[in-house]
Amino acid sequence: MAKQLIREALVDEIMCDLLNGMSRFQVRRKLEEDQYETRKTSDMNYCKKMELIAECFKRFALETKDERDAARDIM
Repeated sequence: MAKQLIREALVDEIMCDLLNGMSRFQVRRKLEEDQYETRKTSDMNYCKKMELIAECFKRFALETKDERDAARDIM
């Protein structure tokens, strides 16, 4: 359970960086250099890092879809 919470915290940190305008390359570099406070990320392989970034974009798409549906209901 604690592992899942740590992963979620890392995803939240990555999402914040992406929302603040950071590129995928910059986020990946930050992962490679252990610049996230949540956990040590330099030991992750390339695919795992890219999966984390892809998950963030998937969550953005879901949130946007929910907002569009809510706005459509209001209209």
